[in-house]
Amino acid sequence: MLLSGILATSAMGDQVKIDWFNGGHDGASLGTFSSGKHFTTFCLEDGEYFYSGRWYDYTKNQDVIQGWGSSLPHSPNIPLTVGAVNLYKDFLSDTGAAGAASATDVQYAIWASQGYGAGVIASLLPYIDSTAYTGNSYYAVNQFDASNSDGLNGYGGVAVAGLRQSFINAPDGGSTSMLMGLGLTAVGFVSRRMRK
Repeated sequence: MLLSGILATSAMGDQVKIDWFNGGHDGASLGTFSSGKHFTTFCLEDGEYFYSGRWYDYTKNQDVIQGWGSSLPHSPNIPLTVGAVNLYKDFLSDTGAAGAASATDVQYAIWASQGYGAGVIASLLPYIDSTAYTGNSYYAVNQFDASNSDGLNGYGGVAVAGLRQSFINAPDGGSTSMLMGLGLTAVGFVSRRMRK
């Protein structure tokens, strides 16, 4: 069933790529659909591998699908959470504690809301909510390489082959003025695993 979803997306020809902002991968990233639409995004899982700036097939839904290397097995998916959505929404709209926080702090709080790691600053603790998001205004973009053309299958443990990473997005593309004036650095092979 998952493979047919991947193939259906590929048949449409639309793809997505993620580029890191200057300063590394623990923070907001720039997503681009092949249609030309850009969006600010955060990753939803730690410990997954993909190439920054490479085009991937994708699916969009409410499930965060476990890819290779995820440190918290969730066989094979977990829901997008209320906490992650609220952090993302407030960061983009520059409101609340998430709007005032750094992209790195928001990233760590999103990971905590999705069930990964710790390290959340005090002002963002009220956002931590692992309740499943049931709305339709936000979704996960699950990046795939079904043919393993990037050669990354096998990193990490048992998981969905071909899945590279899951990111958060909104139907309007999550575009924000934050993208203006920020330089991008293409970082080669990167891991989403939190390291201290």
